[in-house]
Amino acid sequence: MMANIPDVATFQAAVPNTATEIVFAYYGSVDLTGYTKSGSIGKDIDVYSDGTKYAVLSGKTIFAPENSAEFFKGRTALTSLNLSNFNTANATSFASMFNGCRGLTSLDLSNFNTAKATSFVKMFYGCSGLTTIIAGDWSASVTSTNMFNGCTSLVGGNGTTYNSSHTNGEYARIDVAGNPGYFTAPV
Repeated sequence: MMANIPDVATFQAAVPNTATEIVFAYYGSVDLTGYTKSGSIGKDIDVYSDGTKYAVLSGKTIFAPENSAEFFKGRTALTSLNLSNFNTANATSFASMFNGCRGLTSLDLSNFNTAKATSFVKMFYGCSGLTTIIAGDWSASVTSTNMFNGCTSLVGGNGTTYNSSHTNGEYARIDVAGNPGYFTAPV
């Protein structure tokens, strides 16, 4: 069973740029004390908020739209993002998905499915506060210009630090000895 977010604009209208925390979860897995229902996104997806924190809830897996470009772009207030119930199996464009999210310090993308990806262009562009990305290896052959540009605090799981000479997707892999990357392996 799945619930689809129809498009990026619908999500952005329901969860404003002032959000400091966003969690994608199943009903019953999040304490909603102090939250009120603020709207819905498509069929079977409800949004709850306490003013700055947002819970995007469904009884089903929440699927990202095929074109997920700019999904979280420009959310400078965002400090916490839980994507545990956010399925990207149908997404093809991840371009600028987190562009400008400079308040984020870590991202757990271990459940991201990038099998259909065609673009990672500027995916993490300008995420200057981002220190850790937990993820598997992604295809470097996908268009990935400036994928990590401006991620000046980023450190891979084996200690590889951001290098402005490696901002494209060639470092979109788990950082291990002899094979540098910007990702940290899931535990």
